[in-house]
Amino acid sequence: MKYYLFLFILISCTSNYMPESFNEKMARYVPRAQQHNKVPHVAIRKEVLKQRRPASIKKKKDQNVSLNNKSLYFITLYDQYKKLLPFTNKDYSDIKVCPQFHSLLVQKPHLFKKKITKRKWSISDIDNKSDHPIWNLPLQQNSLTPTVSQEVAVGASLFKTAQKAVNIHTEKTFNELSELCEYGLSDNYYIFENLVGHLSKEMNKINPQEDLRIMIKTSLYFNMILIKTLHRSESKGRSISSVKEDGIYQGEVMQRTGSNWAEAYLQSY
Repeated sequence: MKYYLFLFILISCTSNYMPESFNEKMARYVPRAQQHNKVPHVAIRKEVLKQRRPASIKKKKDQNVSLNNKSLYFITLYDQYKKLLPFTNKDYSDIKVCPQFHSLLVQKPHLFKKKITKRKWSISDIDNKSDHPIWNLPLQQNSLTPTVSQEVAVGASLFKTAQKAVNIHTEKTFNELSELCEYGLSDNYYIFENLVGHLSKEMNKINPQEDLRIMIKTSLYFNMILIKTLHRSESKGRSISSVKEDGIYQGEVMQRTGSNWAEAYLQSY
């Protein structure tokens, strides 16, 4: 009798089981890293949107990237970390052991062994600071305030403050990479996955301003405009690095999120 009662309960529970949705997984997920890579706030350049009409950019046939979303996010963020390092004035660790993405380290060793050369850069005062990524970088690991703009407003040295903020942002990026290597997940990855799986199908072609507002609040897109800005702040005599395989991954990110039309906007930085 007890056996049949147990079997009835088991069947009842199984028949009522519903697969966990993506949103439920996001709600259940608790970040395990102590340092969270919060994405800074930066305003949209409305005047650029008025001048440039959104248009899709076709992907070249030889630029297909056979990576799943998780691997694409990791390798793009890692490449951005490598591009941020030359603008820091400290020495940072590199990824040497990465259980969750070990195959990438083996398959693409040239991307993980890039030589880092420090670069000289500068920053000048501007009137509109709200849409400038460097001015909006925070000066604390776990908070979006105070920002470079706020600290300079009360008398702090502009370049020293900006340099400190770039260092902190680079360290936060490394912390997220370490989290991804250990667990294969991060807060910002879930946001990216959501952007690929949901928002890319619902992008508002009539209101690109809203689309950009969503995208620039993700780590990969904020880093795109930050790195472009840092390159343009380099001392005379240097130019922006040529785009090779690493640029293909950035293009794939835009392709999968349905936002490759925003390339023209990103060029304004």
